[in-house]
Amino acid sequence: MSKLFSKLPIQAKLFLFISFVPLLISTFNFTYYPKIHEKQALKKLNEYASSFSDMLALNAATSLKLKDFESIVSAIQWAKKDTRLDYLGIFDERDRELSVFNPNGLALDIPEMRHRENPFVLNERLFIAKPIVYFEKRQGTLLLAFSLDELYASILDNRLGSLYISLGIIFLGIIVSLLFSQIFTRPIRQLTLTAKKVSSEKNYSIRAIKKSEDQVGLLIDQFNEMLDQIQLRDNELNENETHLRAIMHSVVDGIVTINEYGIIELVNPATEKIFGYSPGELAGQNVTCLMPEDYRQKHLNGLKKFRESRAAELLGLNLELEGLRNDGSRFPLALAINEMVLEQKHKFVGRIQDISLKKQEEHELRQSKELAEKANSAKSEFLSRMSHELRTPMNAILGFGQLLEYDTKEPLTESQKPKVSEILKAGNHLLELINEVLDLSRIESGELTLSIENVNLHALVEETIFLVVPLAQQYDIQIENKIPDASNSVFVRADRTKLKQVLLNLISNAVKYNCKKGSVILDCERGPANKIRVNITDTGPGLSMEQQKHIFEPFNRLDADKTDIEGTGIGLTITKRLLETMEGSILLKSQPEKGSCFIIELPEGKEIQPDGLDSCQKAKELQPDSGQRYTLLYVEDNPANLNLVEQILECRPDITLLSASRSQLGIDLACSHKPDLILMDIHMPEMDGITAMKKLKGYEETRDIPIIAVSANAMKSDIEKSLKDGFDAYITKPLNIKEFFAKIEAHLQLRKPTVVESIK
Repeated sequence: MSKLFSKLPIQAKLFLFISFVPLLISTFNFTYYPKIHEKQALKKLNEYASSFSDMLALNAATSLKLKDFESIVSAIQWAKKDTRLDYLGIFDERDRELSVFNPNGLALDIPEMRHRENPFVLNERLFIAKPIVYFEKRQGTLLLAFSLDELYASILDNRLGSLYISLGIIFLGIIVSLLFSQIFTRPIRQLTLTAKKVSSEKNYSIRAIKKSEDQVGLLIDQFNEMLDQIQLRDNELNENETHLRAIMHSVVDGIVTINEYGIIELVNPATEKIFGYSPGELAGQNVTCLMPEDYRQKHLNGLKKFRESRAAELLGLNLELEGLRNDGSRFPLALAINEMVLEQKHKFVGRIQDISLKKQEEHELRQSKELAEKANSAKSEFLSRMSHELRTPMNAILGFGQLLEYDTKEPLTESQKPKVSEILKAGNHLLELINEVLDLSRIESGELTLSIENVNLHALVEETIFLVVPLAQQYDIQIENKIPDASNSVFVRADRTKLKQVLLNLISNAVKYNCKKGSVILDCERGPANKIRVNITDTGPGLSMEQQKHIFEPFNRLDADKTDIEGTGIGLTITKRLLETMEGSILLKSQPEKGSCFIIELPEGKEIQPDGLDSCQKAKELQPDSGQRYTLLYVEDNPANLNLVEQILECRPDITLLSASRSQLGIDLACSHKPDLILMDIHMPEMDGITAMKKLKGYEETRDIPIIAVSANAMKSDIEKSLKDGFDAYITKPLNIKEFFAKIEAHLQLRKPTVVESIK
């Protein structure tokens, strides 16, 4: 019922509401007013009957007491004048009839009726049973009955009048309701018609006409204001739609919108261009038409799973897949999918990029990278071979030069000493150049391994200065370390060995390229972003701005090669690269005739507790124990190198040398003589040193003999590979006699001495 009422027009609702009042009044008039009238009429009749009966009972009481029956008859005659009287009876105390008026012959049960409450209605008559009492003594009973016909006729007339009045009220109420509903709902109906017109025509410039200042007028004002807002929003939406369409048409990426069943609802021109379709050709198709066959089923399964569980696995991900063009060709694309909900409907928006060019560039980049890696590998191989080929003759040059210099049996003459010194000087310079070229190659190829730690800057500078002091004394240069120590120690994060190499290069340069009796000062300060700056200042001739531009270029000595100062020209290049690998940097500040200042910057470190030993104490050389004898086997195919080691070991009478020019001969000698130590050349004909070493490690009688590789291959990768293959140590050529003795001594001390005859 309420739903039906809610569907009624407001005019009908108002009509019903206004009509309800007269309907209620008429209902009350027709239903309750006659009853009130009936009660009032009956009440008056009761009052009349009671008074009438009281008077007759009083008269009858006196008459009965005096036995005056004529008075009773007279009273009855008087009472019969009331036309409504339908029965009158006087009875003595025993209920015997004394006088009766009963024109209609009513049969009454007098004993029963005189005991009922008065008055009472029976058979459309009003009965009253009144006791006749004379001085509180009952003389009899008076029974009266009045007809109710006149009362009922009056009530009926009253009901008809009420009906006519009610119908008049209802009719008048209907007229008034119609009139008022028309008056009150006219602006609302006009407002409704305006709203329908706005809705049907989509014209938000239409306005409702205001004709009153009441609540309806206020409603019209609000409605018109709402239309103003809607019109403003509509204009904004139209502008946004135009803007969006312009964006959709101008965006380079493809945009595709599909529903949860995969049907394409919207595509931009870029999508049509990417996939080779005409405008409007894709709308309404399933998006699987843009996919190769092997992608379609997986896509359909994903949409089905989403419809069942609302779980989407690919949302928000950047995917690289393959697309299918209209001509059937496949191409790589990048796809990003997002979900949107419009009017409780789930849709998916895909952003598509044709990455064919990107993939082609990546392919070309990979090819370039592979070529670069091959070139780098070829360069490393070339450097390794060059190092080996250069170090092999350098081994003989420096080795025999050192023997000539240290020979006490046949010492050099005074004229020979400077010549041999020049030979050693030139050889060491060439060896330094080879080593630095290899260092630079390791840095550029990324093979440099760093061990970053907290380094005490003052202590490291002191160690470096200790190494440079002989050079400084030679040039008469004062070196001063102003870097704080003790409680104010400064720490940096760096590879200790590499940083020492950097400092050694910079300090030695500051000494070599200084003025006579000049000075070198080292200090430090805190820089930005938790950095420590180390300043190395000299009093040298300084550099021009043009020279400073080329200072870190490899092999550019800035005309220093025209002087007698030794150098390779790549020391500063290596220094710069080393600092960069340790997250540091280097800067030069210089003025001609005023000196130079190299500034290195490194990350600040944390303080560490010293172990109580300085580097000088740690670097004590091992002293040979001449009280024992050892056997050493050297397998080498180069006679000059073999001869060099033989002459080097002449100063060690406690070592007996066995030599072999071929790997197999070396294996046989090792098995038969069981030497304390084996020196093995790597590159040999027939069988290389690595194979020979592995064979010796496989024999029970030689597996425990330490084997040291001796090779001109000085690349870090060569050394690491040899140690990984099983060599116990590695000695590079040219030999440094002091380091050579240190390494063989370290392994000989672990062996029990063996006495054998010398075999060459």
